[in-house]
Amino acid sequence: MTLSMGVWIGEDDKINTQQLEIMKKVLTKYPRKMFDSVFVGNEVLFRQDKTTNELIEIIQDVKHFVKKIGYFDLPVGTSEIGSLIDGRLLQACDIVGANIHPFFGGIDVSMATDWTYDFLKYQIEPINKSHKTKLVITEVGWPYRGGRYEGSVANATNFQYFMNAWLCESQKYDIDYYFFEAFDEPWKKIFYEDGNTWETEWGIFTSDRQMKPGVQFPKCSKNHNL
Repeated sequence: MTLSMGVWIGEDDKINTQQLEIMKKVLTKYPRKMFDSVFVGNEVLFRQDKTTNELIEIIQDVKHFVKKIGYFDLPVGTSEIGSLIDGRLLQACDIVGANIHPFFGGIDVSMATDWTYDFLKYQIEPINKSHKTKLVITEVGWPYRGGRYEGSVANATNFQYFMNAWLCESQKYDIDYYFFEAFDEPWKKIFYEDGNTWETEWGIFTSDRQMKPGVQFPKCSKNHNL
């Protein structure tokens, strides 16, 4: 088993320094073969915790460190809301993760898988042509409950539909992805708004590690169709 290491980057530079020091200790302690990549920050630009230039400076420092310890081929980059990925970020990174959530596209779940790949193909890949940075989808999923966003409805039926479609249809595409997400996150109740309680509800499993009612992993065939 390998992992992609995520390093939290926020507004507080003191906490950022602590996070980066822990990253350095972990990378130094364990062999290169255990790591797929390092993602420096997640949605830093979306939260406006750092400017693009500030984030790039941190990424470059991490790239220098991994080379210093001899991990010359370990990709270093960041993950960000797909619409905020630009040429400067792509040029600075070995790898960029795009968080692409069709639910927030306000579309019916039946269109969600194609919408996600179309977003990557038409919004991000053209910018990357001159950079050839490795692209991955670092977040993609659908909430199990919690309301609706325009034409997108968060419920158990749609959750299962999207998981079936995504896990099976993605076999046709040459793109790595991370399904969002394994477990519910109750702490995200702080983001609830009137009629909007989906932030805690993206997990395949509950926060106590139980499979959610009605959720099953799909059995995908070679010629999968819904």
